[in-house]
Amino acid sequence: MWTAKVTNKEQTAQGYAVDVEFTDGTTTQTERCIPQDLNGFKHWVKGRLQSFNCEVDIDANYDVNSEVTFTEPELTQDEIDFRTWMRDFARLKTVQELIDLGIVANDNAKVVALRDKLTTNIKADYIDRI
Repeated sequence: MWTAKVTNKEQTAQGYAVDVEFTDGTTTQTERCIPQDLNGFKHWVKGRLQSFNCEVDIDANYDVNSEVTFTEPELTQDEIDFRTWMRDFARLKTVQELIDLGIVANDNAKVVALRDKLTTNIKADYIDRI
């Protein structure tokens, strides 16, 4: 399992730079990150660790010439409903631009129906998921 540790920090012409050493106990690799913020830095480290550990996972799960299959996870009805609601919401945002430009009337029957559908189908947790 690969791990990461900060080995150097410095201000450079490109920005604040952080050197991170990645190791699996045998192999070591140091990479430099110029993060935009703390969350960006953490996300970068997480992504690099996933990439390094991917080699271990592939070695453990696949032999040379073995077939690789993938099955999409089945979506729950709640996830399907949320995705549908988000598509409708994105459509309304686009239509709102047309309304603001005077191209479509605010009381257009399809616009009213879309707003009503969104209002009727929103669930309380959607706000947290947006």
